[in-house]
Amino acid sequence: MYPHNERLAAELQALMDARPYSLSPGLLAKLSGVPKGTIVNWLESRVTKPRRWQDVVMVADALRLDADEADRLLAAAGQPLLGEIAASASPADRPLLMLWIDRIQLPRSLHSRPATAFVGRDGEVRTILGMLNEPTTAFITLIGPGGVGKSRLALEVAHAVEERFADGVAFVRLGDVSQPGSVLQAIAVALGLNSEAPGIAGRIRSFVSGRQILLVLDDAEPFADSMPEIRDLFEPAMRCRVIVTSRSVLRVTGERQLDVKPLSTDRLADTDEPAAAVALFLDRARRVDPEFALTRRNARTIAEICRRLDGLPLSIELAAARIKVLSPAAILRRLHDRLGLLTWAPRDSSHRSLRDVLDWSFRRLTPTQQDVFVYAGAFPAGFTIDAIDRAFTPVCDSAVLLDTLMALADCSLMRRTVDAEGMARHGLLDTMREYALDQATQRGRHDELAANLMLYVDDVVSMAASRMMGAEQRATMRLLDEESANLTAALRWATDRELHEWVVRVVSALWPYWLARGKMAEGRGWLAHALTAGDLPQVARGWASVVLGRLARHQGDIEIAETMLRRGLDDAQQVNDEPLEALALGWLGVVAYDRAEFEIAHDFHTRSLQLRRRLGDEWGVAATLANLAEVSRQRGDDGAALALQTEARDAFETIGDQLSSALSLTNLGHLAATAGDAVAARRYFTDAIERWIDLDERCDVAEALEGLAGVDAREGSWLRAAQLLGAARRLRVAAGTALSPVDVDLVAHIEERAIEHLGAEAYGRAARAGALMPLLDLFSKHDNRSVR
Repeated sequence: MYPHNERLAAELQALMDARPYSLSPGLLAKLSGVPKGTIVNWLESRVTKPRRWQDVVMVADALRLDADEADRLLAAAGQPLLGEIAASASPADRPLLMLWIDRIQLPRSLHSRPATAFVGRDGEVRTILGMLNEPTTAFITLIGPGGVGKSRLALEVAHAVEERFADGVAFVRLGDVSQPGSVLQAIAVALGLNSEAPGIAGRIRSFVSGRQILLVLDDAEPFADSMPEIRDLFEPAMRCRVIVTSRSVLRVTGERQLDVKPLSTDRLADTDEPAAAVALFLDRARRVDPEFALTRRNARTIAEICRRLDGLPLSIELAAARIKVLSPAAILRRLHDRLGLLTWAPRDSSHRSLRDVLDWSFRRLTPTQQDVFVYAGAFPAGFTIDAIDRAFTPVCDSAVLLDTLMALADCSLMRRTVDAEGMARHGLLDTMREYALDQATQRGRHDELAANLMLYVDDVVSMAASRMMGAEQRATMRLLDEESANLTAALRWATDRELHEWVVRVVSALWPYWLARGKMAEGRGWLAHALTAGDLPQVARGWASVVLGRLARHQGDIEIAETMLRRGLDDAQQVNDEPLEALALGWLGVVAYDRAEFEIAHDFHTRSLQLRRRLGDEWGVAATLANLAEVSRQRGDDGAALALQTEARDAFETIGDQLSSALSLTNLGHLAATAGDAVAARRYFTDAIERWIDLDERCDVAEALEGLAGVDAREGSWLRAAQLLGAARRLRVAAGTALSPVDVDLVAHIEERAIEHLGAEAYGRAARAGALMPLLDLFSKHDNRSVR
């Protein structure tokens, strides 16, 4: 770049030569009123900077320059540009600007509206507009990971309010700025100021003071240290506003932050409109294939693509661009390598590929932050702070870990969610997680990540096993729901590495969870594989056999259940594992009950009860009493059954086991129904159902619904009985559980009588309707529901 004196000489000479007539310094002096000596000094590079902008403007007026040419001459002279001059000119000087006064442009550096539709951000736009209307809000930061759509959102807001900012809207893409010191220069250019003139900060402050300007700073995170200075420049001018987009928190005093979330992948209820993420996919797909349409055949696939891409607009746009050569199903199949698939961006896009975006963010992390980010990739379900110390020990201690997690969250690389119980979870979006695992592979640390996930799962399972049957049951079950993907990943890794004893230990410890959530097939699958692989220590083999047998019984596989339980009992007795022996005896008693072998069942449960009393197993004692009560009921001793079941129910209540308490309530409901006390039966069944719904139990609730159907049948409420049976059947099919053979005839009898009274067609309609109804609606209208 020329020094000012040489640049001014070159610019002035070029402008003089461009006139259609010959101009000498003397003639220009006469036309402009500027002394000839001054003009000669400019042309001969003898002046570093003219003292007066007025002289430069008078020469520009004499040359009849347009506004752009005049600004070039002023810039070469080191003077403010026309817009800045006009903003501060005194009444005496304003006549000098008459040639350009109607042509001086306020800062309007917005790009033209993008050619693609703006989708799914109406709520965010309204929020930002509300912030802009607040008189105390001058600085707004839009925060989110790369590719989430921050820039597009800011641009859309700027277009929406363009007319409200009388003195202009300026958009500055800081991604094009190379040095921190150039930020103010970029802002000056956007505002129409001379970026090379001295005192740039003061001139910006003077220019915006009292004006109504919106400044949008895009991609600001590399220049976070400059943001307080920019805030200070605009804060006194209360009519001005600054919107900043950043991948990381800027920590500017007084800023308002908006966390820009990925687009929703869930369709709104009661509407035919597709989810926002799907709508974006459709719009971008039609850009490359105008004939592309959403159909019944591809709707679910597209929704799954958007879900797998975390609702990130950039990822969705890049995937949609592939519609030109791939079907939605083909795109979905290739999402296991989304970093390789999502690379086809328009040439004028600021993001060329998904990997480019993530590489940029990753390179800005410290080595410790990079290590923690990579380790976090091992957790498909994220993690809780309480259980991660051992898993992250190889990279940092717990004190450093908390600060590092906060830093990653500030950089929009880590997400934090809070569940209904108030439990906070941290983790990566699937897209970020794939990138983290790719980095782990490059660093040769994939096995290390697997081992650390297993440590984490160990801690979670140890904690859950001690709380699953007590007062913290509800929160523990929901925690395990949240950890489900971590459990699966850890079990898969351990199985692949033939760590079968670890698999048995984890699966066996969670047997109440597999039952409550209807995941018997999953639990059986892990245990069966471990048993088939062999080389298990006898105690592990015993636990695998017993728990597999219990899960098989719940699925109706009575023969397999008995075989596995007897094998497990033998192993337990040989290694003198009394807790396992007591469990095996109790569950063999349940299988004998299923076979209507009530004397044998009573014997098994009695032996189990003796062991459990000696072991001080309060829960085991209560469970055995409940089973003995059911045996007594089937043997016709309702008095003994009522006493035992009430004692079991009270014990479960004391322990805090609501799942087992609900099962006892169901059994008490059966006793009340047999005694002809419909009010009490309905009370027991309803209470059990409410507890199971609250705990999201998906198996035993069906038995209570069937019991309630029996009460309705006795009262002639055949339509409701049919609805309840339909709901129970749906639950059993979904969970893969089966009726005990002892109860099959009873339920079949209710169904047959309902068909007799309603007719087969009406019964079918009612059963289907019940299967589709929310469970609470099925029994919420009973008059006696509130009786306790």
